[in-house]
Amino acid sequence: MWGEDVRVRDKTKKKIASSLMNLVEKKPIDKITITDITVNCDISRQVFYRYFLDKKDLINWIYEEDCGSVIYTGEERFSIKSWLKYIIDILAEKKNFYMHAIKDDSSKAFETLILNKTRFYLKKLIKHKTATELTKQLEFLVEMTARALVDMIIFEIESEMPVKKEILLDWLMNGMSKEISDIIEDYEVPMTVVKRWKM
Repeated sequence: MWGEDVRVRDKTKKKIASSLMNLVEKKPIDKITITDITVNCDISRQVFYRYFLDKKDLINWIYEEDCGSVIYTGEERFSIKSWLKYIIDILAEKKNFYMHAIKDDSSKAFETLILNKTRFYLKKLIKHKTATELTKQLEFLVEMTARALVDMIIFEIESEMPVKKEILLDWLMNGMSKEISDIIEDYEVPMTVVKRWKM
């Protein structure tokens, strides 16, 4: 019974999110109302508000769903390159939604989310490979690298992603600091290990 309720909840949330993404194809995100979303997916406003506080809450849920699913992709290995590829693929797949959502995101929720995750994964990969705590210099380089990677990803989506995904990924990997790149560029860990990492 409990598992069935969770499945219904997840299915309903995904239906609402899909409705918003479909509507973004037709009009700007700031012009989409809760009524538009609910009518488009044939649910009541009450059902919407059972799961989300408002449109911003729905958008943040979509961000979390997309960025949190990297450990459920079926891949057996994880690397910083696979994380960046995953983010680029999501942005390309849902390009129209993310272009509008990021432009309308004054709180920078998406940028903050992927910055936190990128920083987290960089630190975890370095610690896993070196089996030591990060030095102050490495902490600084991780922060600089994470911010640079995320800034360029956001720049690309705001520019409507004119660069091919594969080229963008190569540019991002080549743009990492030498010290970070030397440690983790080709380093991979089993996805079973990544699933145990807690942010």
